[in-house]
Amino acid sequence: MDKITKGFLAGTAGGFTMSVIDLILYYIIRFDDELYLEWGSIVVFGRLPENIGEMIIGQLSKIAFAGFLGVIYFLIMRSQKVKVNLINGTIYGTFSWFIIYGISILFRVPYLTTHSFEAVIATFIGAVTYGVTLAATVKQLNDDSDFIQN
Repeated sequence: MDKITKGFLAGTAGGFTMSVIDLILYYIIRFDDELYLEWGSIVVFGRLPENIGEMIIGQLSKIAFAGFLGVIYFLIMRSQKVKVNLINGTIYGTFSWFIIYGISILFRVPYLTTHSFEAVIATFIGAVTYGVTLAATVKQLNDDSDFIQN
């Protein structure tokens, strides 16, 4: 399997896991007031989703974007020849979360310029979940030719 595919699979695994956590926090625990699928819908449609079809497209878009971030992670880890571990995955996930939040606020993306405390905590939990799942999946897909093992 090539490196782009490995990174994309790891990223989509992380994106799927963080989306499940997000749905649990929103619908079951009722802690969150924003959904990741809303972010995807805003990027694709320019607005919040209005029906189940748009929610599905938003969710798939969000997971695909997470796959793209996984490709970047895989290529960074490979180019730096570092050992992939859960700590650098967590750092990457939280760094990505911070940058994405910052960009949405900086460019005043509609519906994404202000966030409640609960939404920030929930998306931070999602970012950590993403990073851990991403790194664990990369390690699982890894062979010795991809990275130097320390």
